[in-house]
Amino acid sequence: MSTYEELRRLDLAYVFHPCTLLADHLAKGPTIFSEGKGPYLYDIQGKQYLDCRAGLFCVNVGYGDEEVAQAAYEQMRRVQFVTSFTSFASEPLIELSAKLASLLPEGLSRVLLLNSGSEVNEAAIKLARYLNALEGRPRKNKIVGRKLSYHGATYGIVALTDLERAQAAATPLPSGFLRIDAPYCYRCPYGKTYPACGVDCAWELERLIQREGPDTVAAFLGEPVMQIAGAIVPPKEYWPIIRQICDKYAVWFIADEVITGLGRTGKMFALEHWGVWPDVLTTSKAMGAGYFPVGATVFREEIYQRLLWAAPNPSLWHGFTMSGNPVGCAVALKNIEIVEERGLVGNARRMGERLLEGLKKFEELPIVGEVRGLGLFCALEAVRDKQSKEPLPESIQRAGGLVKMAMDRGLLVRSSPTRNDLAVITPPLIVNEEQIDFTLEVIGDSLQALQRQLS
Repeated sequence: MSTYEELRRLDLAYVFHPCTLLADHLAKGPTIFSEGKGPYLYDIQGKQYLDCRAGLFCVNVGYGDEEVAQAAYEQMRRVQFVTSFTSFASEPLIELSAKLASLLPEGLSRVLLLNSGSEVNEAAIKLARYLNALEGRPRKNKIVGRKLSYHGATYGIVALTDLERAQAAATPLPSGFLRIDAPYCYRCPYGKTYPACGVDCAWELERLIQREGPDTVAAFLGEPVMQIAGAIVPPKEYWPIIRQICDKYAVWFIADEVITGLGRTGKMFALEHWGVWPDVLTTSKAMGAGYFPVGATVFREEIYQRLLWAAPNPSLWHGFTMSGNPVGCAVALKNIEIVEERGLVGNARRMGERLLEGLKKFEELPIVGEVRGLGLFCALEAVRDKQSKEPLPESIQRAGGLVKMAMDRGLLVRSSPTRNDLAVITPPLIVNEEQIDFTLEVIGDSLQALQRQLS
């Protein structure tokens, strides 16, 4: 087995790490993980970390689950590849599509299986534009997203991802993509306070549609809980208002449940908290749970019927070699079965309440601006000054801030892609009380250390 130093040398010589600051990586080298079990990761030198990132929001059933591994192995032995193109199918593909439909309201039932969050979101916006064009409305093609949103990194969907680093390699961006402000109450873009604000951030969608012209806007795409600025949970009126506006102007409501789908917020799908459903729902990360890339774009039967009769023998040309791969479908079926049989949605709700309650106590510290979250999707926003909400100094953020301090203590949490003073805590859904308490202990110690640096 190679030593850490040898692997480090090879990494720096040959590996290109995506979404990584290259100069920083060259200076510090990789963190190399060699094993995972349950909610824990172990680096090559044997150090244990409680993974409260759940990988990239995906390892919901934990690492090294024997049932998932066995499901993949058995499917690989039977048939490891069947394309989903040209009417071909496998048993797991059909069964997974039916299972997903059974978890959603009647009518939200047509399932396109793909590989990733980027792909399922891109399928949704392509479908909206394509159907409008087929039905004689080629001008109705604009897609509305939100500031501080993340929907993927492929060329089309990156135009809605409000992240300069992600867009830099895709510039010039495709046209027809617009944004409204996020429901970021802690840093309200209008300088207002809820509930006196009247949830103005939701009504901005109507103003934009009126300004652009309802005959030009095809769809609105949004995450139920936003991740770039750290678990932004909108007010209770927000999603019902968005649904109302979309209905009024014949604009599709597309819900990006790539992160929140299949249990993370304490409901099977996050929009259940608000009692509304979209025209199109996308999900991915928890489907494969880090064992296999798989995702789904689920749209209403009414949309399918319109597509079917909009033109002679139509087809949506959006798919990839591994779309609907039978191994990925078998893995997803087993992951959903585990979530249901082990009661992981309920566990996410209970452990999420314990986590959020513990984190909220840190708001008494001068360094903590706000704690927020829903289920096992929480965030803590550290600040230099509580009154002005000034972020931590650049020097502290550059050093990794709270995320780096927690990692040194054996806890993995995620920073914002743009700020290291914002810690996003998303444990696997299998997390228990002892592990939540360890998480709170480490974050508390790390905050105290940060506070000393500012003193």
